[in-house]
Amino acid sequence: MSTITIPPVQDAPPVDPRLLDALNGVLSVEWDYLPHGGYWTSGEAYSDRDIDCFDWGLIYGMAYAIARGQAPYDAERAVRTRAITAAREAHLRYTGAPSQVAA
Repeated sequence: MSTITIPPVQDAPPVDPRLLDALNGVLSVEWDYLPHGGYWTSGEAYSDRDIDCFDWGLIYGMAYAIARGQAPYDAERAVRTRAITAAREAHLRYTGAPSQVAA
């Protein structure tokens, strides 16, 4: 279970499959190289919350970058909304924890 709680987006559209496919494509390659289990390569222990925040920040950041690249002239709110809906799905897939994160 994730230790971070973020309220849902009001009137969020369905997940954009093109965005989710692109995000999953990146994560399917990179996910195993990320610092899971509470340790970075330095061996220093991090809390579950630290790791959850890292996971969410990484997934949302990638989703936002992909969404902005796919629609460079769309309004900021539209890009954030597309990114957050895709990031929620990806977060669940890769962490096994339902994300309660909002824009």
